[in-house]
Amino acid sequence: ADGRKAELPKELRTLSEPRDLKLCEEAAAWKFEKNTGEGSVVTGKVDGRNVLTVNFDFSKSKSKQIPYVLASTAIDVNEGSSLVFKMRCEKGQRVTIRLTDGTGQTLQFKRKFKQGGEWEEVRIPFNRKMEHWGGANDGKVHLPLKSFCVSVPKSASVSGKVELSDVMVK
Repeated sequence: ADGRKAELPKELRTLSEPRDLKLCEEAAAWKFEKNTGEGSVVTGKVDGRNVLTVNFDFSKSKSKQIPYVLASTAIDVNEGSSLVFKMRCEKGQRVTIRLTDGTGQTLQFKRKFKQGGEWEEVRIPFNRKMEHWGGANDGKVHLPLKSFCVSVPKSASVSGKVELSDVMVK
């Protein structure tokens, strides 16, 4: 307790230059899981930027629990201190980001997005404890990160879309 900040391990330090994970480009290999809702995942250009769009429709869901859909892809992040990206929704919408780390642990980061379709920046710091299960089961990020998942539950909107852009590791 000498007043100095604890230094992050080398693999968790902020990168000198952010690295684009290219998750919103057409070549990205996203998998859509309808789970208890319908929808799709699409990559393409929107307003001149690469965007991942997760479309969802819960109008026919008969689930007794909150219905949701998932879109996931493999990633390889073995350094950095956070994931940073932009996300927007047409209507107010809850979204959960799930990351799977090198131990097989799933970490969850939840956020409610505002109504109106404005891009909002999201930062997921690697030195923050998160909701978790499996693997190390301690809520801490253990690099490398192996997968990135967008989970869209039914909230105020029965159908709509969630857009993601500019996914970087910093």
